[in-house]
Amino acid sequence: MNSQKFESWLITNKNYSIKTIQNRISNCRNVERHEGDLDNHFAKDKGISLLERLSYSTENQLNSDIPNHKVPIHGDMREGSATLKYAVKLYMSYKNSAQPDRKKLIEKTEKLILTKKLTESEKTVLTKYRIGQSFFRNQLIDLWNGCCSISGFSKTELLIASHIKPYNKCKENEKYDIYNGLLLTPNYDRLFDRFLISFDKNGKILISSTLLKTDLKKLNIKKNATIKLNENHEPYMKYHRKIFFKKLKKQA
Repeated sequence: MNSQKFESWLITNKNYSIKTIQNRISNCRNVERHEGDLDNHFAKDKGISLLERLSYSTENQLNSDIPNHKVPIHGDMREGSATLKYAVKLYMSYKNSAQPDRKKLIEKTEKLILTKKLTESEKTVLTKYRIGQSFFRNQLIDLWNGCCSISGFSKTELLIASHIKPYNKCKENEKYDIYNGLLLTPNYDRLFDRFLISFDKNGKILISSTLLKTDLKKLNIKKNATIKLNENHEPYMKYHRKIFFKKLKKQA
């Protein structure tokens, strides 16, 4: 959680006293200690599942239900949970406000592609820029904790935001879905982009038979490499595997 920026946002956008602002930040920190980093929750699903867990109704209280969240509450469970939920909801509002205007970003880039006399190579570079430098990349950095999805390499500036289902094959709602993306080192990105590697349902790497052992060694590709996939990745990875096996069949 970026508490300094959150504090600035609260001061600018909410008519709260300093004490109230400090309490909201403290509430968020308390949640993080037991439920994990709020920025990761935002990257995952904009905090929706966490907010659901923090819900504790009057009916829950009457039934003496055990809360779904892990945060200890000293006192009234319903009021305590509601206070935490409200603070987290504020943080998610701050995070949403900090996101680039996706529509304007896309429109500006698409307009440039259409109006400028660019070569195909230049269009490709510009499209890669759109994908790599926009909110999509930032979201992937948050989702994968700033590390390569496969190797764990953590120099973020060298990592590439790579679509699983190619951008030009995506429906509008798929283009910037964070679960349609991996954060990869250049060697893995190049191979994945060309369907020379893919991943099975369990996250185990699939390697094209066209790649020689010497190729794998030079590229530092591990045959036992795995990736931790969320179930939301699977529809996109299934598409990628289909192309991977189709190309493999052609080359056999």
